[in-house]
Amino acid sequence: RNIFNLTDVAPSVVPQGNSYGTPVGKNPFDFANFQVGGSFANQSAEYLDGQPLNIGYINLPLILPTQDSISEFKVQYNNLGPDWGKFSGGVINLSTKPGSNEWHGSAYEFLRNKVLNANEFFANKAGIKRPPFTQNQYGATLGGAPLKDKLFAFFSWEKFSLRQGTVFTTTVPTRSERGAGASGNFDFSDLCVSGFTSGVCNDRSVASSAPVGTTCPPGVALSANCLQAHQIYDPLTVNTSTGARQPFAGNVIPANRINLTSKFLLGLIPNPTNSATVNNFVKATGLGGDSDEYVPRVDYNINDKSRIFGRYSYWKLADLPRDPFGTGLCQDRCTETYHTHALAIGYNYTLTPTTTVDVNVSASRFRYLRVPVNADFDVTKEGFPAAYNGAVPNIERTPLTPCFGISDPLITCSQGQSAISDNDTQFNFSPRVTMIHGKHTLVAGAQFESSYDNYLQTNTGGGLISFNGFWTQDKAAGAGTPGTGIDFADFILGYGLGIGSPLGNQTSGAVNISGPVAGKEFYRAIYFGDTWKLTRKLTVNLGLRYDFQGPWSERHDRLTYFNPSVTNLTVTGCGGTAGSPCPGDLFLVRTGVNGGRNNLPLDKKNIMPRLGVAYSLNPKTVVRAGYGIFFIPNFVSFGVNPYIDPVSSSTNPFFASNDGGLTPASTLHDSNCTLSAGVLTCATPGPFGSTLTIPPGRNPKPSPSGYALNLQSFSATGYTIQKNGSVQQWNLDFQRELPAGFFADVAYAGAHGVHLPQFSTNINQIPDRFIAAAAVQAAQGQTPTI
Repeated sequence: RNIFNLTDVAPSVVPQGNSYGTPVGKNPFDFANFQVGGSFANQSAEYLDGQPLNIGYINLPLILPTQDSISEFKVQYNNLGPDWGKFSGGVINLSTKPGSNEWHGSAYEFLRNKVLNANEFFANKAGIKRPPFTQNQYGATLGGAPLKDKLFAFFSWEKFSLRQGTVFTTTVPTRSERGAGASGNFDFSDLCVSGFTSGVCNDRSVASSAPVGTTCPPGVALSANCLQAHQIYDPLTVNTSTGARQPFAGNVIPANRINLTSKFLLGLIPNPTNSATVNNFVKATGLGGDSDEYVPRVDYNINDKSRIFGRYSYWKLADLPRDPFGTGLCQDRCTETYHTHALAIGYNYTLTPTTTVDVNVSASRFRYLRVPVNADFDVTKEGFPAAYNGAVPNIERTPLTPCFGISDPLITCSQGQSAISDNDTQFNFSPRVTMIHGKHTLVAGAQFESSYDNYLQTNTGGGLISFNGFWTQDKAAGAGTPGTGIDFADFILGYGLGIGSPLGNQTSGAVNISGPVAGKEFYRAIYFGDTWKLTRKLTVNLGLRYDFQGPWSERHDRLTYFNPSVTNLTVTGCGGTAGSPCPGDLFLVRTGVNGGRNNLPLDKKNIMPRLGVAYSLNPKTVVRAGYGIFFIPNFVSFGVNPYIDPVSSSTNPFFASNDGGLTPASTLHDSNCTLSAGVLTCATPGPFGSTLTIPPGRNPKPSPSGYALNLQSFSATGYTIQKNGSVQQWNLDFQRELPAGFFADVAYAGAHGVHLPQFSTNINQIPDRFIAAAAVQAAQGQTPTI
């Protein structure tokens, strides 16, 4: 009973992802994740009683109205008048129910449980009973007239509750690999199938370069075609000349070699539930959440000429944590809560029999909070310096997240430790005048909107380090021998990978700290329209809309802009020779050539013509056509949000090696560490240094060399050439009335978008026209000078 799912019945609407059904347990961007008219998903506009629902948090709708509170639902796209803007797909228009002269009400409950559900295969295999499932959706409505023909009232309330058990299956280290045996050693011998000779595994693998048909039986002499397999090596025994390492005899790591930080973090990873080496953790875990929404509305007829209504919406959504391990390493995300308050007031006044005035005023407040189960963690418990506690905000500070097996990651590689705090406030004022004059129906109006977005997010506030077997493989083959090295063995020793490519929304090998930002954006628009009935058969709709979409500013001016026209004072060599100048540098707002407070200039060319034509060929046949230009809102692109600005976050890397991976340069802790009463204490700095760098914000001024030339997001197009994205839409439609009450409608609709936003683009990307020349220079061993 998700009201937005009704969009699916309209032509040219394609639902995406998990947009169906209840919002409980969903990513907030699933709420309106549908494409309209060929546009990108989440780029349409939703209105409730004339109130814009889309907010500065990437165009997210701030509420999902309950189905029983809605009287009218309409999907409009492709041929819209000048009244509508800020979208690339279409407009979803909803109106709440008013009261009537007669009192009426309803009550309902929809219950679904596990009675007819079948158990899952792996649950049966593990002896786990059919998981629970209870879904309740219930509510009530009441409407009437406290003052007949004068004052009308309507109230809607709905509650949704879901408790769902699901079977979670993954692979965790075996008991012997965890050091659970009598010796306390970390035993990986089960990985070797063919046994050991002199402590070295007899398993072999066929090299990818070997001739077709090559076989490598167990124990055969090692060669270029037959490689060692299923053996772990000691990274501290490397021969720096050859890269060769000495094996751990029998694939056993002595108990005294465990990194004490690893020993602490091992407590976050559960024991296996069966004796297998893969899919050895099977557990029934709980999902679900609760949603509560109520909507009161009052309509009042002041007199024959004027009417007013007011509507208030409250919505609370709470998702339970997805924590199958029960240790706070959540699956994708932990606890999430949403709170929405939305107020809309509409006033209608009839000036003359042919002229009316409509005024809509609205305000909303949306709060989204994602909190890790392990938030406000004291990092000294894992042996990190106490200074880390002061550098990372409480909501972001969690234990270090160890990520195993990047190619086939465990749950620990998900963003279960992510933290988000989003507080959106929005105000809207929309006056409109409608006048009928002869064959013309004229409209003129404006829209003024201010959006405030206070935001904070990090997915690795406690740090994330990846382990993939790199340090326990044999390096004699240069890049490493495939089939050797184990990710969990690397973790036991405390040797991880350095900063690298993102894992989903995270960056491995680093602590990412996000500072709170207070963004604000102002939107202004004016429009004019004329529905002109030229003849009895021909009607033309003419319209023009002009938008001023203010770019983001930040309350405390913690923003930067990129100016590609200046010479960088600290980075050189762009001309292919030492010391040659490099263009472009980063500046704080209100400095340099930009005296304003915005990270991008105001685009003053958002002119949107609208044209529609309807012609009646005969009483039963009508031909319609239309064309329009539509500009999307700036906040569709998260890449221009102040949160993404370089001065709003900091990255503290883990330096894994100083010699290309031959020897480790850092561990999860250094020496002189002791574990007592569950608290690990180390005399030497932590893996990310003795202190963490916090986001610089406005002061001190960031170093140009630290932020120039490799910016992502908004600076992809530079300060002086940023353009707002827009879409052209057009259509041609034939409608014919048929006998027996049938109706035929054949239509063609098209769209073309330009300057549509992409979250992240490297500004150093070579333009297509220079790729061929750059490739020739690179092939000759030269640095491309394009």
